[in-house]
Amino acid sequence: MPPALIGAAALLVAATGIGVAASRAGGSYTAAAVTSKATNHAPLLDERFSGANGLITNEHATEHPGAGTDSPTWIVTSGSLFRRDGVGWSGVPDTTAPGPTSSAGTNSDVFRMITRRDDFRDVRVSVAFQVVRYDDRGPRDAFDGLHVFVRYRSPQSLLVVSVCRRDNEVAVKKKVEGGETNGGTYFTLASAGSGCAVGQWHTADVDVRDVGDAVQIDVTVDGRHVLTALDTGSGGPPMQGSGHVGIRADYVEFLLRRFTVAQL
Repeated sequence: MPPALIGAAALLVAATGIGVAASRAGGSYTAAAVTSKATNHAPLLDERFSGANGLITNEHATEHPGAGTDSPTWIVTSGSLFRRDGVGWSGVPDTTAPGPTSSAGTNSDVFRMITRRDDFRDVRVSVAFQVVRYDDRGPRDAFDGLHVFVRYRSPQSLLVVSVCRRDNEVAVKKKVEGGETNGGTYFTLASAGSGCAVGQWHTADVDVRDVGDAVQIDVTVDGRHVLTALDTGSGGPPMQGSGHVGIRADYVEFLLRRFTVAQL
């Protein structure tokens, strides 16, 4: 889809709340109205963060196999994930590299977490979350906030959906190998305005599916379909196939009440 059409789609969503998708017809993509539909499939993953309070896992466990607290579900490559009163918690965010227990520091100002499973293909990722506060000791970038990973293959090859940002934008980005951002380059596929109140619970649904030779990503926040993005080859081949899913957070303290993955 041409960039102008992507931009028009995002503007239409922001103004009306109606999602705009692209469908393949006669070798070109045309806009078509879509709505977010509930999936009837049993969850492939249903994380409710139940159990005793304490560390679930952290980057130390990833970097030092067998010498930390491992999770059967999650791999944290940056930061720390705790369980607190039945919810997942980033801990108090800072930039201190954590030890085995994250007691002296969390490094959760830059938080990256993916599933151990890497076979999630056409799925809906649903997250109930709260941004407790922004850590203003950081650079205060517009993209600070909470984001959802889909089709994650490596730190340089992934799709990421911003669902709660400092600038109240929802955005879908694709990262490809080669570039100055940790060995990769980001391409924005679509964005639209969507408010996200700090200190309140929100829900986000991210649907990702292969459509012909493209990838379609639908984003719903608090029950409202915000936008649809298409990866038709920006920066490299469309991000088709399977991968990890997960959470990214930048300079925020956050809570996760539930994280589910269901087949579309």
